[in-house]
Amino acid sequence: MTSKQLFKLIPQSKVAANDSRKRPSENIHAASPVKFVPMLRWSCGHWCLEGNLYLQKQYRSGASSIGVKGGTLGVKAGRLSKLLRFVESKNVTLNSIDEPTFCKFIESLDELQVSKQWKKGRKNSDTTQSEIALEAISFLRWFSEVFYYNIFGTGGIQISEKETSTGPKNRRKSRIIISHHKMPGFSEKRHRLAVDDSDIELLYDAAYRLYKKSPLPSWQKNFIHERRRAMIGALVQTGGRRTELSLMTTATVKLALAASQMGDDGVRGDATLTLTTLKHKRLDYRKIGVTDTGIHPFRRYLDLRETVIRKTCGAANDSQILFVSARYGTPLNEQTIDSEFQTLRKEAGIDYQVVPHMFRHRKIVNVIIELVLQYDILSKTDFKVRLITQDDIKIPVMQVSGHLSEEGLDWYITHAFKVINQVDRVRAAGRRHNLMQDFKAEYERIERSAGRPLSDAERGMAMAPFLAKMYSDLKDLDDQEGSNKNKGAKE
Repeated sequence: MTSKQLFKLIPQSKVAANDSRKRPSENIHAASPVKFVPMLRWSCGHWCLEGNLYLQKQYRSGASSIGVKGGTLGVKAGRLSKLLRFVESKNVTLNSIDEPTFCKFIESLDELQVSKQWKKGRKNSDTTQSEIALEAISFLRWFSEVFYYNIFGTGGIQISEKETSTGPKNRRKSRIIISHHKMPGFSEKRHRLAVDDSDIELLYDAAYRLYKKSPLPSWQKNFIHERRRAMIGALVQTGGRRTELSLMTTATVKLALAASQMGDDGVRGDATLTLTTLKHKRLDYRKIGVTDTGIHPFRRYLDLRETVIRKTCGAANDSQILFVSARYGTPLNEQTIDSEFQTLRKEAGIDYQVVPHMFRHRKIVNVIIELVLQYDILSKTDFKVRLITQDDIKIPVMQVSGHLSEEGLDWYITHAFKVINQVDRVRAAGRRHNLMQDFKAEYERIERSAGRPLSDAERGMAMAPFLAKMYSDLKDLDDQEGSNKNKGAKE
């Protein structure tokens, strides 16, 4: 059986006619994303009708198809490919899958997977195996309902269902968890941490070293260097998703540069960058405030971009997308942005993960920390309540994150308070060290002032006012640390 990919990505514009009732976006400062619809096929090349009908149903239910790999729909198509390969290899039909067959399918997911990328092969994680199995169950349930087959239940696939509730008491949401006894379960969920400031500096340094080593013509390597710097800067300033970054336009940068100019009154305007917000069912945009320092690197990049466009695709074919190829002048996709950061990471000598999404974590966490300090918020619970009830807390966070609901911010809030507590501990340790240094300096000053050796009693009398103040400061530190411990326990 051939190992070629069992689905093809087709631009949505070629699959469905444009709806004349929908007006094109008037927001020229952020581009509309291109959607790629995955079309499943069998290994012989024939379209898989049942699989494609299922994907269409998922799309109508809100599954995203944004991105060069088809977004969420592309992920679902990839998972269903595993099922299609299996039934072909076992020479069974979809409607004849029973419990023993499905058990063998799940067992096959634990076998060594060989591909062009992984020539020596690798195994799917427990989480990946479980996700593929659940997608197969979802598809087969839909298939059995639409085509009236008894695939589940007595004599068929045996699955279990359990209802669970999540969220705060006043906003609990119930959902059904589906499982199969052969599924290995899910590994512990791991969140990427926020990128460290020192790593950002290393990436900037790496961009310069790559520029110095590049054999490309001067105009081309200058452009790539400034493009990499602008990419890093855009992620630092906006915290956007990589696909949102790939949809930024030159218009939004030019507007931000104009706004950041010093006015006649000696005051700079409020500069913002517009992002196309993903993860929403409808097309949406959001504006992120940026600093004059943060927008400055884009000036040189825009000038070099004009040169590249002139030498490649020509001004008439300019997409107006901000980040373009040095070779063709065409827009970069999210996969290329990922590759650029992988190149920078390797050149920087960073042997751990540094990816664009970690900049998003950094931006959101920093915004939350700023609000916590500004409004003197004492706990994560207090912040969550204010996030729901106070616009001056909610709007700055949701505008940067692009989330539809507050629930998606839980990890960011937890991490922000961990950072704050760590800073409090470092500050407390620093204050204790300073107090001991002050004690030593005061002790030596008294000895010098006396001009002679002092007895213990004389020294004690002379040091009494300082010791009283030092005791008070130490007590305040102890009280503060005790309060932080109690606060951490409540979280």
